[in-house]
Amino acid sequence: MPLARPSRRAVLTAGALLLVPSTSPRAAAQSTLARNTRVQIGVPTRAYWPTIVVEAALRNRLFEKEGIAAELTIYKGGAEELEGLAAAAADLVMITPLLVSIGRSKGAGAKMIGGGNQDYAGWHMMVNPGSKIARPEDLDGKNVAITSTGGGADLAALYLQQARKIKFVRVSVGGGGLVPSLTSGNVDAVVVPPPLSYNLLKSGEARSLVDFSKEIPLHQAAGWTTTEKNIKERPEVMQKALNAVYGGLAYLDANRDFAVNLIAEIDDIPADIAAVEYENGIRTLPLTAEVTADRIAAAFELNKLLGASGLIPPAEVFTDQFFAKMVPTKP
Repeated sequence: MPLARPSRRAVLTAGALLLVPSTSPRAAAQSTLARNTRVQIGVPTRAYWPTIVVEAALRNRLFEKEGIAAELTIYKGGAEELEGLAAAAADLVMITPLLVSIGRSKGAGAKMIGGGNQDYAGWHMMVNPGSKIARPEDLDGKNVAITSTGGGADLAALYLQQARKIKFVRVSVGGGGLVPSLTSGNVDAVVVPPPLSYNLLKSGEARSLVDFSKEIPLHQAAGWTTTEKNIKERPEVMQKALNAVYGGLAYLDANRDFAVNLIAEIDDIPADIAAVEYENGIRTLPLTAEVTADRIAAAFELNKLLGASGLIPPAEVFTDQFFAKMVPTKP
């Protein structure tokens, strides 16, 4: 009796089975190795220094030199970064000490392992060129535009009120409403972040009343943060990721032309404005990873202006186990 001829469907099914990846112990080990050497990095927005630093590391293949793979995700703010960290969608993010505290109080296990910016570089309180307002005290009783309540501009405005013992009305206008609100005369002053502040200073559309990099004391404004799970289970990978990130920063610090071109590309700004951002922003960043409890405490004092309470002890925000071992990766 002749053998039955297999159907076309049976042949295709058998062929498909041959294409299924092997589930041998060796293949499983390789898959685990790939996962364990991959790092998902998150930044809070595109036009911000952490994006520039990570891109510099990626374009110079610094993560590859450390034997790991890295991917960059641009989030919509620090709160979304924290959510990504808690959900294991991100391994290393740049967030504020306040968000680390919030994350830990909610069981996210966030821990800062490397420092970031320590001041308000590039942030200015600005007025119209012909304004009669000559000093911060002249703002008493006036209207000041900020992007939104609870953000960096709001904190800067609140600090100025406290430090100079003045009171003005904070008006939330969004990022796109800052310049129109000022030029139309709807407000008397605006709190402007970089690089927009540099554009306004260059064009002469506004003049600086307060340079917040000089007004607000040094504090740990933000830092590279991971989870306690990563610290416990993947310390070598996190160390290598930190090495590569700071290698990117070191490369930017030593290669001005590359840095300015990269800033201009990513921030979508003219080269001359990018050069100002480089000098006032990138060049002012600490080249080491150290974080101190004193700087965290100073940041928390500022956060209290926004109504923050129930914050964890500053020493619990970070771990110092990666600082001494950090060696910036070279191209």
